[in-house]
Amino acid sequence: MPTFYYDESNNHRKLWIDPGKRGYNIDGDMNRKIPVGRNFVLGGVVHYGASSSADVSALIASLRLQEDLEEVKFKHIASGDFGSCLKSAKVESLLEWVLASDLYVHFFNVNLEYWAFLDIVDDCVMWCHGNGIPVAVHSIHDIVLLKDALYRVIRIDREAFLDMACAFGYPNIEDRTAEFVRALASRVDTVMSSPKHSEQMQEVGLEDALARLLHLLNSCREIDDMTLAQMDEDGVLLDAFDIFYDYTSTARATEELVMDMEVKVKEQFESRAGMPVPANLRFADSKDEPLVQVSDLTTGLIARYFQFVDDHDHSQLGEWMETLSRQQSINLSLLRDVFDKSHEKDHTLLHRLVSAGELEKSDLILYPEHFHSQN
Repeated sequence: MPTFYYDESNNHRKLWIDPGKRGYNIDGDMNRKIPVGRNFVLGGVVHYGASSSADVSALIASLRLQEDLEEVKFKHIASGDFGSCLKSAKVESLLEWVLASDLYVHFFNVNLEYWAFLDIVDDCVMWCHGNGIPVAVHSIHDIVLLKDALYRVIRIDREAFLDMACAFGYPNIEDRTAEFVRALASRVDTVMSSPKHSEQMQEVGLEDALARLLHLLNSCREIDDMTLAQMDEDGVLLDAFDIFYDYTSTARATEELVMDMEVKVKEQFESRAGMPVPANLRFADSKDEPLVQVSDLTTGLIARYFQFVDDHDHSQLGEWMETLSRQQSINLSLLRDVFDKSHEKDHTLLHRLVSAGELEKSDLILYPEHFHSQN
């Protein structure tokens, strides 16, 4: 039986739209050196069999950390955004150690902003199909592309989109679903036609993608049911992160899970009536579990990777890759090898709930030769 070790990155406890910021509650912390991540990562390392032969003490020795540390954290080996982290020789030591060991990385990465609004598309598609309204949605792939288009609308002018969402108390829109969808259609139309966004609209395929989204929304101008998107509190997109822990423990129901002791998460599991903590799940103090400490290191790097991908467009990433130092190139190649090693062992170890555009940009960074051959 495999044993999965977990740590987390960017557990904000709760996510809501803050009208005063024209953004989210997690935005704008002046005490942070880099912007807070809008992605949540739950992941770490896994070994197959009763135990691992990986020598964590050898890893820690290679990192040359101060001797009085009670436990190693990602902040001890790198800091800043993903590009800055790749400059660290300690990151190279970590990735080489993982590659040489019998360990594999695993992660569940969620783009929280994408996740918070994707149900709008599902509700619209289901309503059209249920009411016999023809829309050009014939496959899961079509739905994925519509969700990606919606996410691009959000990203092109986040403040305007969130102003609109706040005006309706999204996601508490039960009695105003049709009005909300009409307003969203108007927002898409504005993005497509406004000179303010003409530069972004030059992106290959974007106009067609937004046109398909606009057609779907216009087909739903009388929609009276948005069950998936609807929630009961104005502005609150996510009232707790335990849903992601639930998903993980359910998906790995036949495997042993060791999670870093997060008191609030443990309390959420224990407080659910008739739903005890799964028997295969154990919360542990990371000081007593060296592989949970290693999971902090891998998850910290992976979280910064996904945030970096989301924060930059294709051209920005292409330009960035042309400026990589030797150390950055080495570490980027090692990260790709670590991902490949894990994917070859079990493709379900690497799980991403992100937009189609982010998947493309991930390929651009890690597999540029494959990306350019497909584009």
